[in-house]
Amino acid sequence: MSNIQKHALIDKQIQAYVDTDLDEFLTFFSPEVKFTKNGGEFFKNHDEFLNYYRESFRANVGHKVEILDRMIFNNYVVDHERVSGRAAGQILEAIVIYTIQEDKIVAVDFKF
Repeated sequence: MSNIQKHALIDKQIQAYVDTDLDEFLTFFSPEVKFTKNGGEFFKNHDEFLNYYRESFRANVGHKVEILDRMIFNNYVVDHERVSGRAAGQILEAIVIYTIQEDKIVAVDFKF
């Protein structure tokens, strides 16, 4: 997969997140995707992942994602992201490290 394709994959995944389209959002991830937060486990299993995003999408319609910076190296896409427009007015800013294999995201590590 070229860097252009990796860039497009992450952009499409982020657009599905912004659109709160759970079905489309899920298509970008491997069924065995691993999520970590500051190096520790974020979700124990696929059901936790699914339930978290289902509730997040329901609660945060209208949120926006701004990519402040992006770097691509080998099969990693590293974003500096800012999410605004959340239900409680909260603004989240994080480094997000996506690991891509073939055409799917296989791991995501959030650094807050």
